[in-house]
Amino acid sequence: MTFDAREKSTYQGAPIETYRFVAGAQSWHFTSSDDRISIDVPGVGVRIFEPERLSRTEPEYSQEDQSGSLKVSLPRLNAVAVLLMAGLPATPVSVTIYRSHEGEIEIIPVFVGKVVLAVFAGPNVELTVAPISEILKRKIPRLAYQKLCNWALYSQGCGVSRATYTDIGTVSSVSGITVQAAIFATRADGWYEVGYLERPADGSRQWVIAHVGNTVTLQRPFLGLTAGEAIKGIAGCKLRELEDCTTKFNNKANFLGFPRIPIKNPYELGMS
Repeated sequence: MTFDAREKSTYQGAPIETYRFVAGAQSWHFTSSDDRISIDVPGVGVRIFEPERLSRTEPEYSQEDQSGSLKVSLPRLNAVAVLLMAGLPATPVSVTIYRSHEGEIEIIPVFVGKVVLAVFAGPNVELTVAPISEILKRKIPRLAYQKLCNWALYSQGCGVSRATYTDIGTVSSVSGITVQAAIFATRADGWYEVGYLERPADGSRQWVIAHVGNTVTLQRPFLGLTAGEAIKGIAGCKLRELEDCTTKFNNKANFLGFPRIPIKNPYELGMS
Protein backbone atom coordinates (compact mmCIF):
# COMPACT_ATOMS: atom_id res chain seq x y z
CA MET A 1 0.00 0.00 0.00
CA THR A 2 1.06 3.60 -0.46
CA PHE A 3 1.80 5.98 2.40
CA ASP A 4 -1.38 7.92 1.67
CA ALA A 5 -3.50 4.78 1.65
CA ARG A 6 -2.16 3.59 5.00
CA GLU A 7 -2.60 7.06 6.51
CA LYS A 8 -6.27 6.98 5.57
CA SER A 9 -6.83 3.33 6.43
CA THR A 10 -8.87 2.54 9.51
CA TYR A 11 -7.01 -0.66 10.43
CA GLN A 12 -3.85 -0.99 8.32
CA GLY A 13 -1.95 2.07 9.49
CA ALA A 14 1.14 1.48 11.62
CA PRO A 15 2.68 4.97 11.87
CA ILE A 16 6.28 5.53 12.88
CA GLU A 17 7.82 8.95 13.38
CA THR A 18 11.53 9.63 13.06
CA TYR A 19 13.39 12.74 14.17
CA ARG A 20 16.60 14.12 12.67
CA PHE A 21 18.41 16.80 14.71
CA VAL A 22 21.31 18.67 13.11
CA ALA A 23 23.70 21.24 14.62
CA GLY A 24 26.58 22.12 12.31
CA ALA A 25 28.43 18.91 11.43
CA GLN A 26 26.70 16.95 14.20
CA SER A 27 23.49 14.98 13.71
CA TRP A 28 21.30 12.73 15.84
CA HIS A 29 18.55 10.34 14.73
CA PHE A 30 15.73 9.03 16.92
CA THR A 31 12.48 7.21 16.39
CA SER A 32 9.23 6.65 18.25
CA SER A 33 9.43 2.97 17.25
CA ASP A 34 10.29 0.35 19.87
CA ASP A 35 13.15 -0.93 17.72
CA ARG A 36 16.14 0.56 15.95
CA ILE A 37 15.30 1.14 12.30
CA SER A 38 17.28 1.91 9.16
CA ILE A 39 15.73 4.39 6.74
CA ASP A 40 16.94 5.86 3.45
CA VAL A 41 16.19 9.53 4.14
CA PRO A 42 15.59 11.56 0.95
CA GLY A 43 18.54 13.83 0.25
CA VAL A 44 20.48 12.47 3.22
CA GLY A 45 21.03 8.75 2.69
CA VAL A 46 20.62 5.71 4.90
CA ARG A 47 20.53 6.56 8.59
CA ILE A 48 20.04 4.46 11.71
CA PHE A 49 17.30 5.82 14.00
CA GLU A 50 17.60 4.84 17.64
CA PRO A 51 14.46 4.29 19.76
CA GLU A 52 13.91 7.12 22.24
CA ARG A 53 11.23 8.18 24.70
CA LEU A 54 10.03 11.29 22.89
CA SER A 55 6.73 12.89 22.02
CA ARG A 56 5.48 16.00 20.28
CA THR A 57 2.46 18.23 20.02
CA GLU A 58 0.67 19.22 16.87
CA PRO A 59 1.67 22.58 15.31
CA GLU A 60 -0.17 25.53 16.86
CA TYR A 61 -1.47 28.12 14.41
CA SER A 62 -2.38 31.62 15.61
CA GLN A 63 -1.58 35.30 15.12
CA GLU A 64 1.45 35.03 17.39
CA ASP A 65 5.04 35.41 16.18
CA GLN A 66 5.79 31.69 16.44
CA SER A 67 2.63 30.45 14.76
CA GLY A 68 3.04 26.92 13.43
CA SER A 69 5.48 25.93 16.19
CA LEU A 70 5.31 22.61 17.99
CA LYS A 71 6.85 21.19 21.15
CA VAL A 72 9.06 18.12 21.34
CA SER A 73 9.69 16.39 24.68
CA LEU A 74 12.96 14.49 25.25
CA PRO A 75 14.67 12.91 28.28
CA ARG A 76 17.06 15.47 29.79
CA LEU A 77 20.00 13.06 29.38
CA ASN A 78 19.40 12.71 25.65
CA ALA A 79 22.40 13.91 23.58
CA VAL A 80 20.40 16.80 22.09
CA ALA A 81 19.15 17.84 25.53
CA VAL A 82 22.70 17.81 26.92
CA LEU A 83 23.80 20.07 24.05
CA LEU A 84 21.13 22.59 25.07
CA MET A 85 21.68 22.54 28.83
CA ALA A 86 23.88 25.63 28.80
CA GLY A 87 21.58 27.49 26.41
CA LEU A 88 21.01 27.54 22.67
CA PRO A 89 24.30 26.95 20.82
CA ALA A 90 25.81 29.39 18.33
CA THR A 91 24.93 26.99 15.53
CA PRO A 92 21.12 26.59 15.30
CA VAL A 93 19.69 23.14 15.96
CA SER A 94 17.43 22.14 13.09
CA VAL A 95 14.73 19.49 13.42
CA THR A 96 13.13 17.43 10.66
CA ILE A 97 10.29 15.07 11.55
CA TYR A 98 9.51 12.24 9.15
CA ARG A 99 6.50 9.93 9.14
CA SER A 100 6.32 6.44 7.69
CA HIS A 101 4.48 3.17 8.25
CA GLU A 102 5.89 -0.12 9.47
CA GLY A 103 6.96 -2.31 6.57
CA GLU A 104 6.89 0.52 4.00
CA ILE A 105 9.92 2.24 2.43
CA GLU A 106 8.11 5.50 1.67
CA ILE A 107 8.93 8.26 4.17
CA ILE A 108 7.38 11.73 4.22
CA PRO A 109 8.78 14.85 5.97
CA VAL A 110 5.92 16.35 8.00
CA PHE A 111 7.76 19.20 9.74
CA VAL A 112 10.99 21.16 9.29
CA GLY A 113 12.09 23.77 11.80
CA LYS A 114 14.67 24.91 14.33
CA VAL A 115 14.85 24.90 18.14
CA VAL A 116 14.11 28.36 19.57
CA LEU A 117 13.56 27.47 23.24
CA ALA A 118 14.54 24.68 25.64
CA VAL A 119 12.80 24.34 29.01
CA PHE A 120 14.16 21.77 31.49
CA ALA A 121 11.63 20.43 33.96
CA GLY A 122 12.17 17.29 36.01
CA PRO A 123 13.44 14.35 33.95
CA ASN A 124 12.55 15.91 30.59
CA VAL A 125 13.30 18.89 28.39
CA GLU A 126 10.61 20.52 26.27
CA LEU A 127 11.85 22.00 23.01
CA THR A 128 9.89 24.68 21.20
CA VAL A 129 10.53 24.19 17.49
CA ALA A 130 9.62 27.01 15.12
CA PRO A 131 8.87 26.16 11.46
CA ILE A 132 11.41 27.01 8.80
CA SER A 133 8.89 29.48 7.36
CA GLU A 134 9.84 31.81 10.24
CA ILE A 135 12.79 33.08 8.17
CA LEU A 136 10.31 34.51 5.66
CA LYS A 137 9.17 37.01 8.30
CA ARG A 138 12.49 38.86 8.24
CA LYS A 139 12.19 42.41 7.03
CA ILE A 140 13.81 43.10 3.66
CA PRO A 141 15.85 45.19 3.11
CA ARG A 142 17.55 44.97 6.50
CA LEU A 143 20.05 47.80 6.12
CA ALA A 144 20.02 50.38 8.89
CA TYR A 145 21.17 54.02 8.85
CA GLN A 146 23.78 53.53 11.54
CA LYS A 147 27.43 54.20 12.31
CA LEU A 148 28.38 50.52 12.39
CA CYS A 149 28.78 48.43 9.25
CA ASN A 150 25.70 46.59 8.00
CA TRP A 151 27.61 43.63 6.56
CA ALA A 152 28.10 40.46 8.56
CA LEU A 153 31.80 39.62 8.80
CA TYR A 154 32.92 37.10 6.14
CA SER A 155 29.66 37.50 4.21
CA GLN A 156 29.70 38.00 0.45
CA GLY A 157 29.06 41.71 0.85
CA CYS A 158 31.85 42.06 3.39
CA GLY A 159 34.35 40.32 1.16
CA VAL A 160 36.84 39.37 3.90
CA SER A 161 38.14 35.79 3.61
CA ARG A 162 37.48 33.78 6.76
CA ALA A 163 40.39 31.44 5.96
CA THR A 164 42.79 34.38 6.06
CA TYR A 165 41.72 35.25 9.61
CA THR A 166 41.51 31.71 10.98
CA ASP A 167 44.23 30.49 13.36
CA ILE A 168 44.69 26.79 14.14
CA GLY A 169 46.28 25.64 17.38
CA THR A 170 46.11 23.15 20.23
CA VAL A 171 44.14 23.57 23.44
CA SER A 172 46.41 23.70 26.48
CA SER A 173 43.68 23.89 29.14
CA VAL A 174 39.92 24.18 29.53
CA SER A 175 37.96 25.41 32.54
CA GLY A 176 34.27 26.01 31.99
CA ILE A 177 33.93 28.88 29.52
CA THR A 178 37.68 29.64 29.57
CA VAL A 179 39.96 28.09 26.94
CA GLN A 180 43.71 28.53 26.70
CA ALA A 181 45.96 27.92 23.69
CA ALA A 182 49.36 29.26 22.74
CA ILE A 183 48.06 30.34 19.32
CA PHE A 184 45.78 32.93 20.96
CA ALA A 185 48.78 34.81 22.34
CA THR A 186 50.12 35.44 18.82
CA ARG A 187 47.32 37.95 18.30
CA ALA A 188 46.69 41.27 20.04
CA ASP A 189 44.29 41.26 23.01
CA GLY A 190 40.71 41.45 21.81
CA TRP A 191 41.48 39.97 18.39
CA TYR A 192 38.95 37.13 18.74
CA GLU A 193 36.26 39.11 20.61
CA VAL A 194 32.82 38.78 18.93
CA GLY A 195 34.46 36.14 16.78
CA TYR A 196 34.30 32.46 17.65
CA LEU A 197 36.17 29.26 18.33
CA GLU A 198 35.47 26.25 16.14
CA ARG A 199 36.10 22.66 17.11
CA PRO A 200 37.39 20.76 14.04
CA ALA A 201 36.35 17.42 15.56
CA ASP A 202 32.64 18.12 15.08
CA GLY A 203 32.32 21.62 13.58
CA SER A 204 30.67 23.06 16.69
CA ARG A 205 31.24 26.75 17.48
CA GLN A 206 31.11 29.03 20.49
CA TRP A 207 31.18 32.83 20.51
CA VAL A 208 34.12 34.62 22.12
CA ILE A 209 33.26 37.40 24.56
CA ALA A 210 36.78 38.20 25.79
CA HIS A 211 40.38 37.60 24.71
CA VAL A 212 43.51 38.40 26.69
CA GLY A 213 46.88 36.81 25.90
CA ASN A 214 46.56 33.05 25.48
CA THR A 215 43.09 32.96 27.05
CA VAL A 216 39.64 33.40 25.55
CA THR A 217 36.32 33.49 27.39
CA LEU A 218 33.32 31.96 25.65
CA GLN A 219 29.62 32.73 25.78
CA ARG A 220 28.98 29.11 26.77
CA PRO A 221 31.28 26.10 27.24
CA PHE A 222 32.25 23.47 24.69
CA LEU A 223 30.89 20.13 25.82
CA GLY A 224 33.69 17.59 26.14
CA LEU A 225 36.52 19.83 24.92
CA THR A 226 39.83 18.70 26.44
CA ALA A 227 43.46 19.74 26.45
CA GLY A 228 45.37 18.45 23.46
CA GLU A 229 42.53 18.92 20.99
CA ALA A 230 42.86 21.05 17.88
CA ILE A 231 40.99 24.36 17.94
CA LYS A 232 40.36 27.12 15.44
CA GLY A 233 40.22 30.79 16.45
CA ILE A 234 38.33 33.04 14.03
CA ALA A 235 38.83 36.80 14.33
CA GLY A 236 35.85 38.95 15.29
CA CYS A 237 34.69 42.35 14.07
CA LYS A 238 32.91 45.05 16.06
CA LEU A 239 31.80 46.64 12.76
CA ARG A 240 33.67 49.92 13.29
CA GLU A 241 35.07 51.81 10.32
CA LEU A 242 38.56 52.71 11.56
CA GLU A 243 39.49 50.15 14.21
CA ASP A 244 38.07 47.10 12.42
CA CYS A 245 37.34 47.59 8.75
CA THR A 246 40.37 49.79 7.98
CA THR A 247 43.08 48.80 10.48
CA LYS A 248 42.27 45.18 11.29
CA PHE A 249 40.91 43.86 7.99
CA ASN A 250 42.15 46.41 5.41
CA ASN A 251 38.66 46.37 3.93
CA LYS A 252 37.48 49.98 4.02
CA ALA A 253 36.26 49.82 0.40
CA ASN A 254 33.48 47.45 1.52
CA PHE A 255 32.48 49.30 4.69
CA LEU A 256 28.71 49.79 4.73
CA GLY A 257 28.03 52.09 7.65
CA PHE A 258 27.44 55.80 8.14
CA PRO A 259 29.99 56.88 10.78
CA ARG A 260 29.54 60.59 10.05
CA ILE A 261 25.88 60.90 10.87
CA PRO A 262 25.46 64.47 12.18
CA ILE A 263 25.02 64.64 15.93
CA LYS A 264 23.18 67.94 15.76
CA ASN A 265 19.58 67.83 14.52
CA PRO A 266 18.93 71.09 12.59
CA TYR A 267 15.19 70.59 12.84
CA GLU A 268 15.39 70.79 16.64
CA LEU A 269 18.37 73.08 17.26
CA GLY A 270 18.48 75.24 14.13
CA MET A 271 21.48 75.89 11.89
CA SER A 272 23.47 78.25 14.16
